[in-house]
Amino acid sequence: MNQPQDNKTARQIIAVLASVFLVWLIYFGSYLPRQKSKAFIVSLQSMGQLRSVEEVQQSFDIPFSIASPIGQEEAVRHFSSVILSTIQRFGPEQASTSMQLANYVTESFQPIMQRERGMSFNQNLYVLGSLNEVIFIQSKDPKYLLEAKAYYLKGHELSPNRPQFLYGLFDIYRIEKNIPKVIEVSDQILALWPNDEKTKTLTEAFLAQNKATSTKKITP
Repeated sequence: MNQPQDNKTARQIIAVLASVFLVWLIYFGSYLPRQKSKAFIVSLQSMGQLRSVEEVQQSFDIPFSIASPIGQEEAVRHFSSVILSTIQRFGPEQASTSMQLANYVTESFQPIMQRERGMSFNQNLYVLGSLNEVIFIQSKDPKYLLEAKAYYLKGHELSPNRPQFLYGLFDIYRIEKNIPKVIEVSDQILALWPNDEKTKTLTEAFLAQNKATSTKKITP
């Protein structure tokens, strides 16, 4: 007897739930990502006026702290690429600043990297590896070399033929003067890109400088 009323009530409940879901979708799927993006752009535009690592942290803490289901990884990776590009222009006298910036990048990346997944996970590994390699070159602190090596090895494990990780490991092993590994990675690179004359030249120079006893020739 009450079926029409029951149907009306059910439709009203469904309508309310649909409205709540729509509000939730707009807020989390559109509003928060847009606010995060706007705040991040403001921080990027202010980079030229920032005069200390503390000011950089204070500026980028704002967009990074905005909770959003999307956008955090992209913002952190973009920021990390900017920092990498910046410290590549630094000299040894600025190694301390590079270290502080790298620590902030690593902290920002930590929850993202702990997931060990995502379409851009390999790209994150490469940025972090490159960052640590640059700081090692500036500071000569071996812990940064080990960090760079770990990131490159993880990336190589996940993507064996990705050039960024092969060339990164090629750099690391030459720094370590690890003759067998230099030859091994050089062979991998040249098997994939046989016309890479730079790698051939660098390998030959490395073997000559380190008086390698190996008679192995670089594949022409």
